[in-house]
Amino acid sequence: MHYMLHKQRGCQRCIGLSNGRAKVCNYSGWYYCSSCHADDSFLIPARIVHNWDTSKYKVSKQAKEFLEYVYEEPLIDIQQENPMLYGHAEPLATVVRLRQRLKSLRAYLFSCRAAVAEDLRRRWILTCRFSEAFLEQLSYRFPSALHSTLELELIFPREYLLQQIHLYSLADLQQVST
Repeated sequence: MHYMLHKQRGCQRCIGLSNGRAKVCNYSGWYYCSSCHADDSFLIPARIVHNWDTSKYKVSKQAKEFLEYVYEEPLIDIQQENPMLYGHAEPLATVVRLRQRLKSLRAYLFSCRAAVAEDLRRRWILTCRFSEAFLEQLSYRFPSALHSTLELELIFPREYLLQQIHLYSLADLQQVST
C-alpha cells in the first residue's frame, strides 16, 4: 500500500525525488507528473464561490478539459452554495437584482406577446444588420413559429438567467467579475 502513495492520478507513473517532480492541480488537489500537468491555468469554481476569487490557477490537463467542458453550463447555485457571497461581491449583488427585475419584466413582456415580440424581433434583426426585405420574408414564411423562435433562440438563448436567478455558469461568473 505504501508504494501507491507515490503514484500520481493521471497516468499512474511514479512521482517523487527520483522519478520527477510532482505538480499539484489547484482544482483537484492531486499530484501529477509533468506529462499530465502542463501548467495550464483555469478558473477554480470553489475559489469563485467561496472567496470571489476569479484568478486563474494551474490545473492538470484532465481538470482543464473538464472545466472547459462545463464552462458555459449553469451548474453553480450561489443561493445554495454561498448566499453570503451576494453581500461581499457587489457586482454579483447587482446582477442578481437585475435578474430579479428581468424575471418580472419577462412575465409582463410575454403576456402582451404579439406587439412586443414584433418590436423586439425588428430591433434584434436590425441590430444584426439584416435587411427589411429579409425581415418581411421571415414574417411571411414563419408567421406562427416566429414568436417561439424569437423567445427561445433570439431573445433568451440562456433562459436559466431569468428562470433560476441564482444559477450561474463559470462563464457568467467570470463576466460578472470583469
